[in-house]
Amino acid sequence: MSSRAVRIADPVELPVSRDEFKGHMSIDFDDDDALLDMYLQAATDHLDGLSGLLGRCMVTQTWRVSFSDWADAVELPLPDVSDAVLTYVDTDGEQATVADSLYSVVATSDGTRIQYADEFTRPSVISDLAYPIAIDLTAGYGLAISVPSALKVAVMAQAARLYHERLTGGDGREIAAVRDLIAPYRWHRI
Repeated sequence: MSSRAVRIADPVELPVSRDEFKGHMSIDFDDDDALLDMYLQAATDHLDGLSGLLGRCMVTQTWRVSFSDWADAVELPLPDVSDAVLTYVDTDGEQATVADSLYSVVATSDGTRIQYADEFTRPSVISDLAYPIAIDLTAGYGLAISVPSALKVAVMAQAARLYHERLTGGDGREIAAVRDLIAPYRWHRI
């Protein structure tokens, strides 16, 4: 049994910079910079990560998922995992790390999985904790430059809608262009 995944390290940058967005919007003044930053963050949050519409990370970030017991293989809650660190609390209450030679991060058609090596033996864990085993996983396309253009355009379209609707009120519905742009990249866990 696992706990809910929690982001423990935010991306170092947004998938779209303020300057890129200002160019997209033909904005040549600085008065709204703080507002533009807020709308870019809101648009990114709407799409990015486990709870975003994409169900995946755009710019690389770190998430933690914890487990109550060892499993034969672990299906991770996010795709595009480039690294994973396994830790556990042993029976003495000390945190220990599983050697990375004892497991592999395996991309599958359904997402990403941790597969243990044949030599892996399940260490005993403390019984006082509900989730004594943790996996810190790094997921995403890399830096903003590696994020697919369609996803960047979707962020800008969503942020532009927010920027324009601050004056008009708008209906708050997602625009079809955003849905169409992200459709090939959406990840649904099977």
